[in-house]
Amino acid sequence: MDELEKYIKDNRAAFDDEQPADNLWDRIDGALDRTRPAPLPFNYWKVAAILLLLACSALVYMQWSDNQSAIALDPEILKAEAYYQQAIEEKMQVIQTYKQNDEALAVMNDLEELDSLYTALKEKIPESGNRDLVVSAMIQNLQLRVNILNQQILLLEKLNTLERNENQTI
Repeated sequence: MDELEKYIKDNRAAFDDEQPADNLWDRIDGALDRTRPAPLPFNYWKVAAILLLLACSALVYMQWSDNQSAIALDPEILKAEAYYQQAIEEKMQVIQTYKQNDEALAVMNDLEELDSLYTALKEKIPESGNRDLVVSAMIQNLQLRVNILNQQILLLEKLNTLERNENQTI
């Protein structure tokens, strides 16, 4: 404990009995500056800079949205996507008619990964320097999914045939 703390503890009663003067708050209030600050001068350059920034932002957004819609409406991509998506859906319906097993579930996980890759490729088209290469990769992705589903259908048909033969021999 230092000397100041000791002094305060020893003289605590003397400190507590003192009261501030009655006019203390009046003097503090009178000393406050009640004038309002002058309004800032209207600066046309600031307004012009803000408007220019907003206009540039709007142009960039419009350019970006045009690129996105151009990709979405690209007839080559839409046509290929529609063809392969229909083939994938048909093959998925065929697979669903078979009894599901662990191997079929593993194939479904692979297809989900390929779908995620396809989405990532689709998003890279606007920023890609070689658009044709990305579109080609997208189409190969769709073809790979169809091939995987075809192989799965063949495997399920073989398994189904084996099960029927086993049941007939028993």
